[in-house]
Amino acid sequence: MLLLLLLPLAGGAEEPAWILLERGRDAFEQRRIAPAMDFILKSLEAEPEYPEAEYWLGRVYEAQGQPVLAEEQSGRFFPAGANCPEPQVCPDIDRRGH
Repeated sequence: MLLLLLLPLAGGAEEPAWILLERGRDAFEQRRIAPAMDFILKSLEAEPEYPEAEYWLGRVYEAQGQPVLAEEQSGRFFPAGANCPEPQVCPDIDRRGH
């Protein structure tokens, strides 16, 4: 994971969504919440239909102490009555009635 943080941008090209998300996850795991938010939002800009990024955005909101936003984000990741779209991503998620 650390290697992803050291990868330079090739010729100024934008990074793929998965790399941005990995950087966001790494920042989150290091409790660097603001950079985590930035990387995750950029990953969603690069790939708007990215369930794993939606999940991590909810985790960031939760870490920021914003339960309403976390719950709204959870609703985007888990449409009403749906199961986790990527089970390997969310074994620990608190569905809170979803």
